[in-house]
Amino acid sequence: MAKEDIHNTREILNRKAEGYISQLFTEDQEDTRIFINDLLAQGFSAARVLKMLSTLSSIRKRLKKPFKNVTANELKTFSVGLEQSNYAEWTKHDLNVILRKFLVATGKGTRLHG
Repeated sequence: MAKEDIHNTREILNRKAEGYISQLFTEDQEDTRIFINDLLAQGFSAARVLKMLSTLSSIRKRLKKPFKNVTANELKTFSVGLEQSNYAEWTKHDLNVILRKFLVATGKGTRLHG
């Protein structure tokens, strides 16, 4: 039996997803839609998918270029900068994991450290 969505997170995801996607570079938007569907098919909750979209938007602002065009060296530089930042350890972990999941799901497959 599926959990009841008492907070309407699926409806919120449907409403907000395109807003998050529009914050990404055009080159990454279709891959992001596929990523969302993959996450939902894997059983991730709508709330978790929203968090991942928000995080991807945040990462995009730091990388300043489409995910499709990011090199392995740029990803390493991002990861090093993240580790040296004042973010909480859990935030650093989330950023790395979400970026890695997105890259693997979209066929880039580049791994960050770890």
